[in-house]
Amino acid sequence: LITISTDSFAYFFGRAFGKHKMAPTISPKKTWEGALGGTLVATILGICFAFFYGQMFGDTFGAIGDNGFLSAVISNPFRYGRIGEFVTIFVITLLASVFSQIGDLVASRLKRTYDIKDFGRIFPGHGGVLDRLDSALFTGIFLLSIFTIINDFLPFFTNISENMGIINLLVRG
Repeated sequence: LITISTDSFAYFFGRAFGKHKMAPTISPKKTWEGALGGTLVATILGICFAFFYGQMFGDTFGAIGDNGFLSAVISNPFRYGRIGEFVTIFVITLLASVFSQIGDLVASRLKRTYDIKDFGRIFPGHGGVLDRLDSALFTGIFLLSIFTIINDFLPFFTNISENMGIINLLVRG
């Protein structure tokens, strides 16, 4: 959700309001206005998803508590109530959106460095499969790192491995 909405809304905001080029030698059409717009919308959508996931799906897919598994994973260790939960989800979602855009720029840089127009022919005109996954790869690595830090490297947090559901399976393998 974060990577798709970041990419899509960055495009729309960039087309509508873009004046300042972000990295003209790497990706000439990317603008700061597009990047900020994409991050803003992706952060809002990510927060809404985190808060309403449990209410929409109940206990399906490992949802926990009133607000679903994501907010349970993030808020239980911090124990700061709704404000702490909101701030934590806001920061993680915002950073995930930024990492999404970094992934896109890294892929663009690779294409320019090796003079490749597309990373394949499966999606003609879309830059190939890697162009569809570059943002998700960087965002996935970021989220995996955050949940690993929460679960393994911060001993003063409560043990959340029972509450982690799918995330714990990804972290632990």
